[in-house]
Amino acid sequence: MNANQKFDILTFGSLTVDIFLHPEEMKLMDDCMAFCIGDKIPLKNVHKFCGGGSANTSIGFSKLGLKSGAFGVIGNDAEGIFVRQKLKQSGVEDQFIIEEEGESSSFSIIVMCEDGRRTVFPHKNSNPDLAQALETAPCSRAIYIAHLAEEAAGFLDHVPAWKKRCGGLVAWNPGKTQFQQGFEAFENIFSSIDVLILNKEEAALFSGEEDAKSAAQKFLKSGVKKVVITDGRKGADMWTEDQHFVAPSTDIPPMSTLGAGDAFSVGVVSAILYGEDEATQMAWGQNNAESVIQHFGAQNGQLNIEQINKK
Repeated sequence: MNANQKFDILTFGSLTVDIFLHPEEMKLMDDCMAFCIGDKIPLKNVHKFCGGGSANTSIGFSKLGLKSGAFGVIGNDAEGIFVRQKLKQSGVEDQFIIEEEGESSSFSIIVMCEDGRRTVFPHKNSNPDLAQALETAPCSRAIYIAHLAEEAAGFLDHVPAWKKRCGGLVAWNPGKTQFQQGFEAFENIFSSIDVLILNKEEAALFSGEEDAKSAAQKFLKSGVKKVVITDGRKGADMWTEDQHFVAPSTDIPPMSTLGAGDAFSVGVVSAILYGEDEATQMAWGQNNAESVIQHFGAQNGQLNIEQINKK
């Protein structure tokens, strides 16, 4: 880091409390969970964790030895206190968190199947203040932009200015709000994006291209430097202007798939910041994601630098 750069990476996105429920009785009908109205259904286990894109990634980067700071919005309630405590315990700087008076923090209720699949019931805090956060953010070696709520959509308009001011790496994992705006809405931003990370379904929604390679090529032609598209158990692909890299997946039974995408992103971006080549970047992403799916909670399985190198 330069002397004026206190942080390796700053993360922007949601900060939540994730509550995992494991019902003793649940009917599975095709791809649906079913409960009878009026029933009292015992729970085998309940787990409570800090979650959200900004928390998951900032903690993951910290575990890999990078100095990270989290940007996001919480309420002034018990859940907000819980989020701050977990970030501090993980070595993440929390000074940039916006605490809204009289608002509740975001949380998600996650109902788990035995095979690791889940249904998520999110309650999102409105976070319009996050839209301006990049204007005053300090320079760092990199920023990571996770899913942003509709109220914070204007955040992305400030990315080119931050890139020009600081020159750091910009990694972006867009979400539904951005897909709904359409590809053309971000044509002035793509050239500032060094790493774009999406899953296969997201890439198709965002680009309008059903084929992953075609989607990647469309992003690259618009100025993105590197495109990573994940496909669950099938692995992931990375495209640059003139190269293609593959990370094949191993068939590991998941305990929970929540947080796998964030863990993959952390592995890829961390490897870039450590100066590793593309093959290693993909391996770190896959190693981190495969470890996370063997644990409950989006951060519990994230690897440290010694572990990710041994995988």
